[in-house]
Amino acid sequence: LLLLACPPTDPLKDPAKHDSPAQDDSTTESPLRLIQLDCEGWIGESMLILGPDGTTVLLDVGNDDHAAMVTDAVSRYGGREPVDAIILTHFHSDHAGGLDDLGLSYKNLVSRGPVHLDAVNLPRTFDTASRTDLCTESGCTLPWTLDLGDGAQLKILAADAEILGDRFGSLPDDDDGENARSLVGTVSWGDFVYLWNGDLTGGGKDTPDLESFYASRLDLPAEGATVAHLGHHGINSSTWESWIDRSLPADGSPRLGLTGSNDSYLDAPADEVLQRLQNHVQRVWTNRGGALTGQDPILQEAQDDVIITVTEVGAVTISGGGTEERLR
Repeated sequence: LLLLACPPTDPLKDPAKHDSPAQDDSTTESPLRLIQLDCEGWIGESMLILGPDGTTVLLDVGNDDHAAMVTDAVSRYGGREPVDAIILTHFHSDHAGGLDDLGLSYKNLVSRGPVHLDAVNLPRTFDTASRTDLCTESGCTLPWTLDLGDGAQLKILAADAEILGDRFGSLPDDDDGENARSLVGTVSWGDFVYLWNGDLTGGGKDTPDLESFYASRLDLPAEGATVAHLGHHGINSSTWESWIDRSLPADGSPRLGLTGSNDSYLDAPADEVLQRLQNHVQRVWTNRGGALTGQDPILQEAQDDVIITVTEVGAVTISGGGTEERLR
């Protein structure tokens, strides 16, 4: 969620508490909420998405130590059970490890499916889950969409290094290859677009450059996303120039960057990533910055859940840790 054509605005103080995010008074309709959960402790990432009609989605579920927190968050924020969908961007334990110990039911488990698993193991409950497997060894069925109500929609655009029927090519049989297979998608409502991409790699740290491969093929408005997730917790393997130029073009529109990093990653968001974003975003929000992350003025560290609230009339706010910022 970022912008640079104009100087960063000072965040508003004394917002509503994180379980009661501020809403625009100009509409009585239910908002769209995207809640990047604060996965404290060892590395993990999870987002709770609440559609205008109450549709409840978990985008990743953290590691096994986060299962109780993720379960509690669904109830605390008013999500419904059974959860309509759990989407696993990939099978690394910090994104999928919490699945087996979740204390809630769900209707659909969405992932690339049991293909190309060289570097990972599936969750124990994977085989017994009611699920949608997007890919086979020969290809993927995309895009995949989920209605969130009142015209809001979640859409999966890419999976397993494939988009629009085009494949990236061979990937290493290691953790970098698993990250490169991350699902990529959007949550949209009106002219609001959130772009998410798991741990997608962009060539940094000698990783496969999936960001450049996807960038020209992304189904995004010409003006890019309103808010973009910073891949791989904001470390310097991801969020390189080709991805930034497509997802967060420097056209003067207020935009934000969002990453679910925590202090277990010492250099996240990385200073190099923040520098590349300088002319593209108003702010980069994170749950918890690493000890080696510098005090960049565009970085907002919540040390709490980070909540994006979108109303039907197009107002967008982001809040967390006692700070709230109006994007538009």
